[in-house]
Amino acid sequence: MTEAERQNYFELLRQKVQLDGWVILAQFAKNGVQKCSNLSVFRYNNELFLELLGTDFHLQKSKEVLYHTPSGDERPYIYSIFQRQAISN
Repeated sequence: MTEAERQNYFELLRQKVQLDGWVILAQFAKNGVQKCSNLSVFRYNNELFLELLGTDFHLQKSKEVLYHTPSGDERPYIYSIFQRQAISN
């Protein structure tokens, strides 16, 4: 995906997820591989998710998972759950 496509994806999340709605994101972890199936991947952590989602999304739970491919390679992923809440002043 291009940077513009990533930005558009998160913009759509901000537009479509209603107040008290939930978002589950599963992506390549920051400490993960740079390529998968010979394609470049973009890597995430919770700080980047929060930056892209905006201040009204709050991290509820997160877990990093190490997946082992059939060839024995390791692939770190991050799974995170966010809830959209009203911004408090």
